[in-house]
Amino acid sequence: MTREEWIKEFQVLNGRFPTEAEIQAALSGGTQAASAKTRKFDANLLLKIAMIILMAIFGYIVGYLFV
Repeated sequence: MTREEWIKEFQVLNGRFPTEAEIQAALSGGTQAASAKTRKFDANLLLKIAMIILMAIFGYIVGYLFV
């Protein structure tokens, strides 16, 4: 990750421009620990959850009709 990419990511996550000390700490390797804690949002996760909910509702309705 370049310095400019790191600064853009920092601004998105924190809503402010990083200080020079934060930039130097990140470039010296401090971002490995911070990035390990954050997780990227899985775009398919929402779709999978919605499909499971729809299948459960459909199963409930079909089960109710045939009992």
